[in-house]
Amino acid sequence: MNLRQLAATVVSGWVIAASAAQAQFPQYINPGSLALQQPDVKETLVKSMGDALWRFGAVRVQPLLGIRNLGYVSNISGDPSHRIDDYTATGVIGLKAYVPMGPKVILAAHVIPEYVLWQKTKGLNGWQYRYGGGLFGYFNRLTLEAKYTGEDQQQYVSNELESPANITKGLGEVNFGVRVSGPISVFGGGQATNWKYDDNGFKSFFPTQLDNLDRDETSLHGGLKYTRNNGFALGLGYQTNTTNFKHTLRDRSNQGGGPMLTVHHVGDRWDADIDAAYLKLTQHDTGTFREFKSLSGGGHLGLKVGGRTTVAIYGSQGLFYTLAANSEYADETREGLSAQILLGWRTQFRAYIEQGQAKYRSSVASLDDRRLDDFNTFGVEGQFKFGETATLRLGYNHTVYNSNLDQFDRTINNIQVSLNFGGLLRAW
Repeated sequence: MNLRQLAATVVSGWVIAASAAQAQFPQYINPGSLALQQPDVKETLVKSMGDALWRFGAVRVQPLLGIRNLGYVSNISGDPSHRIDDYTATGVIGLKAYVPMGPKVILAAHVIPEYVLWQKTKGLNGWQYRYGGGLFGYFNRLTLEAKYTGEDQQQYVSNELESPANITKGLGEVNFGVRVSGPISVFGGGQATNWKYDDNGFKSFFPTQLDNLDRDETSLHGGLKYTRNNGFALGLGYQTNTTNFKHTLRDRSNQGGGPMLTVHHVGDRWDADIDAAYLKLTQHDTGTFREFKSLSGGGHLGLKVGGRTTVAIYGSQGLFYTLAANSEYADETREGLSAQILLGWRTQFRAYIEQGQAKYRSSVASLDDRRLDDFNTFGVEGQFKFGETATLRLGYNHTVYNSNLDQFDRTINNIQVSLNFGGLLRAW
């Protein structure tokens, strides 16, 4: 049985590591990230608030200082025929603040400016940012999270184009849960996301401009959840998605929805995060969009082997919007195995292997499925803690793309180092 068959068997089809609230399709998935257990928001907030270095009355403030993405990136142009290899680093400085508003409510905010530096490709140098705020309430029967985050980050566009672009994202999100009786609760929420893309004048070999990916996305979800005291939770519900593209040249606006299933468990021996839906998305307004009707989502299943080792199997299925001409989106599937070893609380190592496939789809029958990309990734990571709020991370991954169209064959190598002081560089 190969890796793909094994993942499909163990995870029962398609699973994704995102939470139910993150119902929209990710445009790019970092290799190996689906195997990671998603942090509990409440636990993260409480710990970060307790670790805060400065206190001004009720206000807790944590300064951030660090370097991330220090490393080597191969072929940043995404053009197999014209390689550009370069070295990069991102400097981080910022503040996170927390205000406990009574024993069950936390107000949180963050402002994190960053500067990106490239050795050769000077046009990519510049400032970027992350900021946001949220109100988090955890009551006896009610859980409420309302937050907004804004960011302008240099990121990869998709696995079609692993080339750095400035991607601006604004996300507003509200989620709630109400315990009705015993283990039964009602959950629901929604989010609205605005995306803008800028290549900073760094031209790829695609003739399509990146701003044709600019779009607004909204999603709503709701349902019933069954929760046990041992940390197991099962949710059934329904979600809707609407995407409106901003430019008429490549308008792929679509809408639809479908039933959803979530499974979450954190235990002494095993953990799981599964979020799957059967979605039907169709053309919306003036958009040109091939109907998407499929299971979508994914997740991971982790098993502890001994006291220090965790093995995880993971996978996902979804779509990402393409730049290639005569294609509206690509169906992407991926499956992987990950092994993590803890050497005390200070040191841990992780290795993963991953494979996947992107099938390019078009509403024009003669152009549909003309391109098929297979990809395989191997990666290793190490994390070393110098204290509660200082961490060094080292990582390397190697990805090979094989396409039925030879001009899209390529190899990507990433070496990354990050060093941060002041706790987690993420918002919460």
